[in-house]
Amino acid sequence: MDHLVTRSFSFYPPILGVEHNEWLYKKASWRRFLVVELQERRRDLDLARRYIGEVSRVDDPVLIVGLNRELEYKGGMVVPFQRRGDRMPVAVGGPQRRQKWASSSSRRRLVGIRTASAQDNGSSS
Repeated sequence: MDHLVTRSFSFYPPILGVEHNEWLYKKASWRRFLVVELQERRRDLDLARRYIGEVSRVDDPVLIVGLNRELEYKGGMVVPFQRRGDRMPVAVGGPQRRQKWASSSSRRRLVGIRTASAQDNGSSS
């Protein structure tokens, strides 16, 4: 991280909720990594060191500091971003939700396998 002292860099993936993705290194400890936003120089971010990944070897057009996961700036703090999957409501009169597992008869039809019943495999008398 020593080579970040005088150079600007960008995070990848960019931190959600922050408009500009150009930063200057301020200081670091074993647990924390403090950076300041270059564009406005008003926003300091204090990141947990465990989120910081590798630094790119190529700095053209900009030096990249990798993040181990997507982060979000929320309420003055940087927190891990959690995607939420909302389900669409079922239309009135629309099809009911499917069961997670298909019934055994529908699986047989899909694969084309018949199961023998007790009458089919018994001997004729």
